[in-house]
Amino acid sequence: MSDNHASHHIIQPKVYALNAVVILILMFATVGAAKFVDIPGGANGPNFWIAITIAVMKMGFIMAYFMGVRYSTPLVKIMATAAFLWVLVFLAFTMSDYVSPHADLGSPYSDFANFGEYPLPK
Repeated sequence: MSDNHASHHIIQPKVYALNAVVILILMFATVGAAKFVDIPGGANGPNFWIAITIAVMKMGFIMAYFMGVRYSTPLVKIMATAAFLWVLVFLAFTMSDYVSPHADLGSPYSDFANFGEYPLPK
């Protein structure tokens, strides 16, 4: 009787431990960057991008090792990459919506001079 199941890669516990240590170090780096690094620039300044960069690195380690994507089939890698890019699309739309009132991008229905008085054209 043949067993046609796909073989599973066995990850050594030291790999999980090392990954957990790296994620903890990145967590402390996030806290340190938020508490001790104060670069001027407001909410969209360099501190924001430092935090996002560290968060993306943590996400990469979690996806690669704890979710097992590193040792999966190419199809799983493609789908995980596509899901990550889809989240980036949502993040880009959210950031553009967040930045638009401050960058005077506006919309046809926005009235910055009389905010909240006439949301729609008369």
